[in-house]
Amino acid sequence: MREEAKEDEVMERALQFMEEFLADEEIKNVYDKINDVERVALHKGEKKGIIKTAKNLLQLNIAIEDISKATGLSIKELENLN
Repeated sequence: MREEAKEDEVMERALQFMEEFLADEEIKNVYDKINDVERVALHKGEKKGIIKTAKNLLQLNIAIEDISKATGLSIKELENLN
């Protein structure tokens, strides 16, 4: 029971810190920019992985239409990879 009370207290302090942290507009803007950069980087990484997979499938002579369906890349994008 004491352990749960300690955990609740720690969580309460953490939530209070986050609320105060995000209340500062300048800090919030920096935090938002960091999140935006992370999202862009993640998207680029995912796109690179999809392209790598598509290239491998093309080398295995998988039908380009099937690769397009599986990867979400257009036929034109796939043709440009060759």
